[in-house]
Amino acid sequence: MKFSPIIPKSIFDCYKSLSIDSPTALSFFDQKINMNQKFLNEFVKRQRLLSDKQKTLLQNISSDSFHLDDFFKALGFLEHSFLFPNDKKETFLELSKNLFKHEKPIKKYDLIINNLIMSNTYNQLNFLINLHNLTKENGLMLHIVPFSGLINQNLFNINPIFFRQIAIWNNYEAVKISLSNFSGAEVTIPLRKHQIFYEILYSKDEISHFKKLIDFSKEKLGDDIYFIIILKKMNNKDFKFE
Repeated sequence: MKFSPIIPKSIFDCYKSLSIDSPTALSFFDQKINMNQKFLNEFVKRQRLLSDKQKTLLQNISSDSFHLDDFFKALGFLEHSFLFPNDKKETFLELSKNLFKHEKPIKKYDLIINNLIMSNTYNQLNFLINLHNLTKENGLMLHIVPFSGLINQNLFNINPIFFRQIAIWNNYEAVKISLSNFSGAEVTIPLRKHQIFYEILYSKDEISHFKKLIDFSKEKLGDDIYFIIILKKMNNKDFKFE
């Protein structure tokens, strides 16, 4: 789970979409994502929607290498926490359990970050229940999962139609859908065209819009591609899977 520039960019996309003062965010464990000043300067240069205050705070981070927490604070997040601070193995084992089964009170957040966590968690249903329950009403769930290529780098490769079905069952609203490579280059799909992702694709299908999108993305991004979707939780009803 190495650092990819797509993570900070996606976090900024979520911050813009939240449109609230001092939101809170949760990662599942410390993935040791470090950035340096060179990266930040390039990030500031590319992200035209950054406010002057955000640019200043990002550029004033003085350390040559600093933690992701500093990035969250510079964007305007009040808090960025880890559910399991130190142990990657514990994360996957615990997220395979229903953390809310015994009605234990767990703090909720405005943004939950699934950066290749779901694709390595053994019990997918319990992971989704935990994700749902950790998210505030009107909060966001950022999913970054393997899409094309990346064979045997994760336990599961999850199809886009899976997220569509989860969204339908739970009245989630799609905020953004894109494809990205490890370096952070993206092909973003307008939400009005998101149905392209849910076509059933056959290997010899030459007229599929989905196949054309994949071919275009491979040309622009390379063979190893991640699927990114930001979902908004519209209510506090229990998680549904039918």
